[in-house]
Amino acid sequence: MNPEKMTILTVDDTPANIRLLTHYLEKQKYNVITAEDGFEGFKAAIQYHPDLILLDVMMPGTDGYEVCELLKAEEETKDIPVMFLTAKTAVEDKIRGFELGAVDYITKPFNLVEIATRVQNQLSRKVFELQNKRYQQILERTVHLSSIGKVGAVLSESLLERLKFCQDQLNIPNVDISQIQSIIDGLYQSVTQYHTYTNTENPIRKSVKLRDLIDEVINEMDDLTKGSAKYSFHALEDEPFIVVGDPGELYLTIYNLLFNAYESSPGGFDIIIEVKQSMPSKDLLKQQKTDPASSYLAITVTDGRMYDPKDSEIQEGLFIPSDDSELSLRYSAVYSIIHDHEGFFSIEKADSSGRLISIYLPN
Repeated sequence: MNPEKMTILTVDDTPANIRLLTHYLEKQKYNVITAEDGFEGFKAAIQYHPDLILLDVMMPGTDGYEVCELLKAEEETKDIPVMFLTAKTAVEDKIRGFELGAVDYITKPFNLVEIATRVQNQLSRKVFELQNKRYQQILERTVHLSSIGKVGAVLSESLLERLKFCQDQLNIPNVDISQIQSIIDGLYQSVTQYHTYTNTENPIRKSVKLRDLIDEVINEMDDLTKGSAKYSFHALEDEPFIVVGDPGELYLTIYNLLFNAYESSPGGFDIIIEVKQSMPSKDLLKQQKTDPASSYLAITVTDGRMYDPKDSEIQEGLFIPSDDSELSLRYSAVYSIIHDHEGFFSIEKADSSGRLISIYLPN
């Protein structure tokens, strides 16, 4: 867990407490945002999606308990861990806090070292839970795709057998057309069932925090490459970058982009990942038959591979790889996922050298 990539929201109506906590937590390399009343704290949680909230209970107006209830009632914030900081020491107060969904309860006057330890424990737990959820989603997708492959193999074999039978029958004088028609009806039913299975009407769609997703992939790539690749993440606006989509598929998309950049770049090449608000080009927008979204998040990755104009051919709504290499196949998968999310995918020549790979997701 890298503290520099973790954000903590501190909500307390006592400025001295905020200054003390902020100073100490920033020394531990955490990003800290603050609010001096309950309602401002709730708005900050909605806006910044912090990794942890330190919440004072006794505040004028909207108190900590009410703020916690509001946070747990919102889809965007319900999973953010909340730690109560309070002078209340009664057992019933602690029980109420835990019943509202708090993960910890620290009484004042607090010890800074104790708070730092508990903060680290809760953030580590959150990271493990996110990783476990991500791997579970990827596993479910992998099993689903594997099942589709098995069904497809069985279907292909069945199709070949039945078509061969039809072909053989057509070579026989006075063939029974009704029997061939029955076989064709069976083939149509099989293909229809396969199409239904592979085209779910209820895809997974939920809020996804892109910066967390990119951090996870970069950490995995660092482990995979043993530090031989250099990744630089640049966010041009200080925002959480929320999109709605399938977390597992978007994770695989970012992974494919970074893994391809790693394989395409000479040793020591600095792979740059940028996220910013940006509209796709007019040429890209023409690819989509429906009306475009009002705004998009652009994720761009720069690598060191020589640009080939054929790298990003789109024909009749399909991405056509320039060759049959694994790189092209991964990009084809990226295109398919992004297209399914009503976004866009492009490969262009970078300003300096190499290529600029971009995906655009509506937000």
